[in-house]
Amino acid sequence: MVAFNGLGIVVTTPDGWEDISDLEGGLPPFLTLCKADGYGALQFSEGPADLNIPSTSQSLADWLCANHCPERWGPALESMTEDTPMMLAAATFKYDGEPMRIWALSNGSRSAIVHYTVEENSFNPAELAECEQIVRGIRFLPA
Repeated sequence: MVAFNGLGIVVTTPDGWEDISDLEGGLPPFLTLCKADGYGALQFSEGPADLNIPSTSQSLADWLCANHCPERWGPALESMTEDTPMMLAAATFKYDGEPMRIWALSNGSRSAIVHYTVEENSFNPAELAECEQIVRGIRFLPA
């Protein structure tokens, strides 16, 4: 396991994940990770400081789609929400042939947005499953 700290969050990954923020031009406030032998990139950003944190995962999902899912992406292919152990909303899209997954997470006082993108011909369900595990393991640092 590897831990990455930044943006008010701690992200723990299985072995083999690397911080490529500098390589990808991921200037703050972004943290970008990829698997050394992987296919996609997992990018983290802190939710806006002025965000009135939604009180339910459904309102978080509504906020996520209204603010981070442009119409050009079309409708979500799949979406889900959870209220415990933290509020989580996620949706999967396919834009310009490339699959992407986006998550919004909140502990009630802080929030984070996470994107996973991969080229269409490189999509790997096992890597996406690892991304889900990584996202669900995010811990927010005290504000």
